[in-house]
Amino acid sequence: MELIPSIDISNGVCVKLVRGRPGTGILVGRDPVLIAKRWEEMGARRLHVVDLDGAKHGALRNLNVIMDILRVTSCHVGVGGGIRTVRDAIKILKLGARWAVVGTRAIIDPPFLQHLMDAVGSDRILLSLDISKGKLMIRGWEKEVASDPMDLIDRANESRVAGVIVTSIDKEGTLSGANLGLVSRVLERADVPVYYAGGVSSMEDLDILSNLGVSGVIVGMALYTGAIDFKEALRRYDKSS
Repeated sequence: MELIPSIDISNGVCVKLVRGRPGTGILVGRDPVLIAKRWEEMGARRLHVVDLDGAKHGALRNLNVIMDILRVTSCHVGVGGGIRTVRDAIKILKLGARWAVVGTRAIIDPPFLQHLMDAVGSDRILLSLDISKGKLMIRGWEKEVASDPMDLIDRANESRVAGVIVTSIDKEGTLSGANLGLVSRVLERADVPVYYAGGVSSMEDLDILSNLGVSGVIVGMALYTGAIDFKEALRRYDKSS
């Protein structure tokens, strides 16, 4: 199981929000690039970078910061938040991202995913499913859509994307434990790697998620508050390190 530090960027700085709500959570640091380098120095092989402003506005808003992260780190990086065109996905991959993380456009415009795969290959795409109270949320978690999340898992299986990132919005940033019901349902349905995010707060949470069979856990608040010791967790779970 991979341990993947998250770097959420808003207005050029690194933050961790509670349930994605502006004005909540913590300011992690004013230089996301230094934070990315710190994770690499601590042993991270992979990072999850999100442009929070891009997710809300539908286009990358912190591209210069993301470019700098991709330039200075050798980690494999997935970048999401506002990637709603094939052109933007190609751009982010050419800049050095390993994966383009797509959600909103892929959910509301099913042919987009196929167009994207034709352009960059399915192995360079991660499908992001952000779920609150059982409902899919899009556009920076501000709009609910009627699609059944499990139907999107079926689409991911058919397209053979590199994986699915499942975020429990209700748990995100709360340090209240993982949404085990949600991740169990997804794992039962998915034939592609599943990466989980939301509420992870302890080594016990990581134990459970590892035993359930997730391919990776994206961790933010627990790392930035010290609830989980990254080096210890890396030694325990990430056999690739």
